[in-house]
Amino acid sequence: MKRLLLLLPVLALGCAPKPTESVKTEPDPVAVTVAGSEQRQVRRTISVTGSLSAAEDFQLSVKVDGRVLRAEYDVGDLAVPGAVLLELEAIDYEKAVALERSGLDADLARLGLKELPADKFEVEAVPEVQRAEAARVNAKRNFERLSTTGSTSKLEVDGAETELKVSEANKRAAITLAEATLATARMRKRSLEIAEQKLADCKMRAPMPQHWLAWASVLGPGMAPPQYQIAAKMVQDGEMVRNPPGNPVYRLVSSQMLKLRVQVPEKFSPEVQMGQTVELKIEAYPNETFIGTIKRVNPTVDVSTRTFSIEAEVPNMSNRLKPGVFARAEIVTGKSVVTTVPPSALVVFAGVTKVFVQDGTKVKAVNVDIGQRTNDWVEVRGDLPKEAKVVTSGYTQLFDGALIRVK
Repeated sequence: MKRLLLLLPVLALGCAPKPTESVKTEPDPVAVTVAGSEQRQVRRTISVTGSLSAAEDFQLSVKVDGRVLRAEYDVGDLAVPGAVLLELEAIDYEKAVALERSGLDADLARLGLKELPADKFEVEAVPEVQRAEAARVNAKRNFERLSTTGSTSKLEVDGAETELKVSEANKRAAITLAEATLATARMRKRSLEIAEQKLADCKMRAPMPQHWLAWASVLGPGMAPPQYQIAAKMVQDGEMVRNPPGNPVYRLVSSQMLKLRVQVPEKFSPEVQMGQTVELKIEAYPNETFIGTIKRVNPTVDVSTRTFSIEAEVPNMSNRLKPGVFARAEIVTGKSVVTTVPPSALVVFAGVTKVFVQDGTKVKAVNVDIGQRTNDWVEVRGDLPKEAKVVTSGYTQLFDGALIRVK
């Protein structure tokens, strides 16, 4: 009994309630690093891709029939405008020119001329007409003399009158003949010109590029002369060729000025203007940038692709670039000041991009859109405070309003 009484105080102490422990009400701050956003001036560009094409790419056919005497150029050769690419046998055409020229010379001789006169020509100057006029004048004088002499018989007077009428008729006939001969001479002149043109067409020459003068004004002084490259040769020496279209003998390209035709998304239509610079990258020259200029902008949008087309001209005076090569291009549309943050500040989840902005000892989540980016910075657009401090590490444990501790 005494032992039991001694244990009661001990049991009472063991059953006594323990002091209340303190409960934490806030989590520990998350350790993070931060960096300041920056304002930068950046170039606005639009990325596009496409293929370069020759400014001039066409096939040539002969204008007259004939046998090929010489085909001077082959694939890969360069030819300046006016160079003789091909020559046909010209014997028949030379004879045709000689025939027409002799006929014209004969008509001119009848007219007493060495050269065909201009459109306004007085046939009174033709020798036959002058001879007829002289005979008419003489007959008129004889008739007037006999008419005024009283001793002249009526038979003589009638004979003189008849002679006068005949001389006048002869003059009219001489004028008609002179006019007809002149008309024939003009016709022979045109026939001669046609024959001479056919003779000249026996030599096929490289034409002048259609837009060369416009390009020359852009390229300035010191530019290289225009040249064509032979892209295909479809004829051999001794071959008979004919002039109907569809029988080309050469394909020529002018690659000293190339064209880049690309499609641009319709959302960029307010930004793209003629005259803007286009910077091109070509796989064959990875360390070089080639410069072009927008020359045409299509005013309509393709409803199936929601894009519009542009055309840029790219100088290629050294012929280093080949028509058909693939190009990655940047259309430079202007410059603007933008807000940038380090790439490590971006948090992407479920298709939404945001950054955590330091707000005292807490953070605020701000949704942003991404613009241009480099290895060192990314353009962001959104409700971002000016000169904001953004979290660059430790944001895996963050949420809007979370406590932070900057390391």
